[in-house]
Amino acid sequence: GQAQATVANHRLRITANVRADKGHLSLDGADKPTLGDDVVFVGRSQEEQDAATQYHFPTELSLDFDVGEQFKVTGAGIDANLQGKLHLEVVPNKIPRATGALRLRNGTYLAYGQKLKIKQGNLYFNGILANPSLSVLAIRENLPSKIEELGVKVTGTAQQPQAKLVSTPAMTDKEKISWLLFGQDLTSSAQSQTQVALIGAAAASL
Repeated sequence: GQAQATVANHRLRITANVRADKGHLSLDGADKPTLGDDVVFVGRSQEEQDAATQYHFPTELSLDFDVGEQFKVTGAGIDANLQGKLHLEVVPNKIPRATGALRLRNGTYLAYGQKLKIKQGNLYFNGILANPSLSVLAIRENLPSKIEELGVKVTGTAQQPQAKLVSTPAMTDKEKISWLLFGQDLTSSAQSQTQVALIGAAAASL
């Protein structure tokens, strides 16, 4: 990658263009805490602390970031590889912000205890890095040929995802859940009372 650093008004600004060899983005945790200005480090003299403060330059970062071929994302039900580019802006005392879009590939989405294959998926960034907007279609595999497609469509954000059951051909939510959880028709004689109860509870939660 390439980088350029400039200093103006006692502030260091770094502009860079980089490509990752490997990496990981977690959508699970909140922003990591930082230490306040009033924190005193035991073992460091006041003179050392004053010197560190005197020569400290607030740093801004403007980064064009290509995630490369070995960058994973986990969290919010998603476990997948990423592809694409982001622009990151990091300013002192503010939460880092990101803009751009990343495509999900070779991944799964966890719904109702089932790992569904992500058929189409994108993360759209326009703010906090750990809270992108979601556009994901995840499907259950190995279903009878009469079911063209069945799965979950996920929208919303990583912190507030919204999942909707989808199918082709159209069917009731209970039928979708039956196929999704057990790979069986709702009227199958092989279903136990426990399975029937689980289907009812899942449908009621929609």
